[in-house]
Amino acid sequence: KNVSTLTNAGPYKSLAALYRGDIAADAGRTDEAVAEYDAFLTSPPPTDYLRQVGLMGKAAALQKAGKAPEAAAALDMAAAIDAMRVPHQAKLAEKLAVSEGLLYRRGNFNGSWDQLILDAMMEVRGAQIAFSPGFRWGTSILPGQAITFEHVMDQTAITYPYSTLSDMSGEMIKNILEDVCDNLFNPDPYKQQGGDMVRVGGMSYTCDPNAAMGSRIRDMRLDGKPIEAGKTYKVAGWAPVAEGASGEPIWDVVAKWLRDRKVVTPRQLNMPKLVGVARNPGIA
Repeated sequence: KNVSTLTNAGPYKSLAALYRGDIAADAGRTDEAVAEYDAFLTSPPPTDYLRQVGLMGKAAALQKAGKAPEAAAALDMAAAIDAMRVPHQAKLAEKLAVSEGLLYRRGNFNGSWDQLILDAMMEVRGAQIAFSPGFRWGTSILPGQAITFEHVMDQTAITYPYSTLSDMSGEMIKNILEDVCDNLFNPDPYKQQGGDMVRVGGMSYTCDPNAAMGSRIRDMRLDGKPIEAGKTYKVAGWAPVAEGASGEPIWDVVAKWLRDRKVVTPRQLNMPKLVGVARNPGIA
């Protein structure tokens, strides 16, 4: 890619140039341009190339502002990151399977990447039901694209990645779903902690976000039969917050499932039936 310098451009135009593969430096507002690059680099870029270009763009903007030492440091950081990746590059680049469908993470209640993780947990761990956190980060995969180990890592890279298999009563399953729902839909905004609804695999349910705490989840079913409060079910999950938790890292569980499959068919999203939100523009 050619290196170009943008002049008299705002930081958003600079960032657009970054995505085109240009090196953008804002002559008039270099501080804003640097801040824009910092914001871009803070969130996981979709490719190594764009990460490198982001650091180079920041360096160009700093150089334009007369901050040569800071510019050099930015480029040194790019080299340092590359050096740290070298021992792991072969593993990260391993092609685990090819996806026939689009894999993404965006919906309030599920996404095709989330569904893949749920399906992998239920099959590998032998669970009837699975829960997966409502995270939003990670690289989308286009139909026909290979899924690498790095793709799995950027979907699951947290410091508490342990996978679990637990016996849970129907009552406990409902309580978990109600608790997460209240975290999202409590009418008091100060009690809304953010994030998306926990992703659920294996069972169906109805959710009424406008109902009171304890009454938002109903009609829970497994294989078409009602979930019984006093009955025990095998539930897989990951990312436990309990102190001392342990287990196989989720990325190994998902990688194992992908290696066995070789080709991943389009995922069928397990979505709850939603009540009272037909005109809510925030539902995706």
